[in-house]
Amino acid sequence: MYQFDNGFKLEKKQNNWIHLGKFLRRKDIDVTVKDYEPVIHCAPNAALNLLKKVYCILTDKELNNEPAEVQLQQMKDEAMNRPEYLRATITQKMKEHEIQRIDDKVTMQNTALNIAQTHVSVRKDERFETGFNKTRQTGYFAQKTLNQSLKYSQNKS
Repeated sequence: MYQFDNGFKLEKKQNNWIHLGKFLRRKDIDVTVKDYEPVIHCAPNAALNLLKKVYCILTDKELNNEPAEVQLQQMKDEAMNRPEYLRATITQKMKEHEIQRIDDKVTMQNTALNIAQTHVSVRKDERFETGFNKTRQTGYFAQKTLNQSLKYSQNKS
């Protein structure tokens, strides 16, 4: 366990995890490459999932992964109240770690195409529900619209 390297390069991370994997196998802890590979590539929630698995193995307890009703309601509220400029774009979705880890180019392109098509259909549904022109305006454009409406009302009177 004395051969760990500090660094951010992928090679060093993989080497460190190979050493950890050997140690975990000697201690009969069932953590495989599939469990820690997402951690190496900084995938979202990968470290948390690995910690949950190790916790369950070490304590012989099962974790309740279902979010409580309060958490579900909070996530829905946050998603509904999110301004337009904070919603995920296709570019953000294409930069996702899981897509970049796919070795086969054809599979990667098909996955990216599916993500883009899903994004477009979700945005169409959102616009149909709220109306295309009924989205909130914030920042400069909201102030500009307010000023224009004030000028119009002053000119009318």
